[in-house]
Amino acid sequence: MSGLQAAPHRRVVFCDFDGTITGEETFTGMLQRFTPALFQAMLPDMMALRITIKEACTRLLSSIPSSRYEEILAYARSRPVRPGLVQLMDFLEAEGVPLVLVSGGLRDMALTVLGPLKDRFEAVYALDVDLGGSFLKVRPGFEGEAEWVDKVRIMALYPAEESVVIGDGVTDLNIAREATLVFARDFLQDTLQAQERPFVPWETFHDVVAHLRGRWGA
Repeated sequence: MSGLQAAPHRRVVFCDFDGTITGEETFTGMLQRFTPALFQAMLPDMMALRITIKEACTRLLSSIPSSRYEEILAYARSRPVRPGLVQLMDFLEAEGVPLVLVSGGLRDMALTVLGPLKDRFEAVYALDVDLGGSFLKVRPGFEGEAEWVDKVRIMALYPAEESVVIGDGVTDLNIAREATLVFARDFLQDTLQAQERPFVPWETFHDVVAHLRGRWGA
């Protein structure tokens, strides 16, 4: 995606993919399947945040042969989408609110799962990989110091009076801290609750639509 800043909007919604749009952690599930030994060996350090997300992704992805990439995409095709996504898209389009996908996982996995729905996003930001070598290699994009996909940096490209974040995991934590309104579940919910930061709990996108409809008087 271009690094050019978009024209200011009244509202913008930023949505995570893995465990948010999908009903399960698709990227983590892929790593567990395609590089199980290294994933298990690194898991304690990842959970304790002794290594950065960027370092973990680099080491794990670079251990997967490029020849298995089609298998990875085939795995992605079977991942379920959380209920209510189309209804959220319909609602936001009716309100003139851009929906931006910000994922710490693989772009091709996200696009495979979404199919034609991918065209309903204002933009898609995620990890790209180089398949030219024997093993997967992350291609730089919107990386930060600790993450390959710096969601806060991406948010800054879309100035808005109200920035809404929908997420569930550790890669959503920094952008959630910068947002006007956060819909959180799982790890993100637990962390924000422990930090006494405001959020709206949610399970399906129907919950998100219902809250936004009430908040915006739509």
